[in-house]
Amino acid sequence: MSAAVYLTLLHMTLGIIGTGIDARQGLFIQEFHQGDKVKYLLANTATKPAEISVVKFDESWRIGQPIGKVIAGPWEIPAKGTLEVDVGDLAGEELIRFFNADKSPLGVLNAPRKPTAKTDEKARTAAGGLNGLGNYVDGVSMQFPAAAVKAGEEVTVRITFSSEVRGLLKFTPLATPNAAAGPKLHPEKVTANSVPVRQEGKIWVIDLNKPTKAEDHVMELTFKVPADHAEPIFVCSAWLANDRGGGVTLARAVEVKPAAK
Repeated sequence: MSAAVYLTLLHMTLGIIGTGIDARQGLFIQEFHQGDKVKYLLANTATKPAEISVVKFDESWRIGQPIGKVIAGPWEIPAKGTLEVDVGDLAGEELIRFFNADKSPLGVLNAPRKPTAKTDEKARTAAGGLNGLGNYVDGVSMQFPAAAVKAGEEVTVRITFSSEVRGLLKFTPLATPNAAAGPKLHPEKVTANSVPVRQEGKIWVIDLNKPTKAEDHVMELTFKVPADHAEPIFVCSAWLANDRGGGVTLARAVEVKPAAK
């Protein structure tokens, strides 16, 4: 039984609605804004092509039943590849459910949100969290190049926090590969305009509790994509810890043109 099916059954048993896409299936969904449009970057890290469809969320749906009317897709994502799709028509929904080609459930996400203001046409401004992880965090945006970065090149990711956001932002390298976390990379350099940045070993720590200026906090992260990077994305992720012992994961995907074999 796949993790997505197990979680679906568990949520039905407990009577709760869980959102998210299981990354262990090799499929990643990143919502982003570009200009006045809302889009998905769909990535497939598996070695076989994938096909996914979207239906309206129905709490009464059960595994084995017809999936219902498809409202977006099917989208075919090549093996080790990506697909960009416009999803403005889904913005009016509340929750949407994703299915694989064999009608098995892939997961549930909040419907995409249209931008409240026009964003940079030459960049992708990430909205919701990758695969729903961390979902939407008010006052936080991440910006990446609109075109795929090539393996072996450097890329800059810009993160903007509104001046009201507080907490400790930590970028921690993975000790071992983790399929659930996706193909994560660790920033080589981090700078910020109005909050202190320090290193604790290999961990980057940005202290949003000690702003030096009363303005939005802009951070620039430099990543070096390995020359042998074979995945169609890399994941930029951090933990934003609050003063109550909790926090939220900020995870977003950057498209990569993998190294040629």
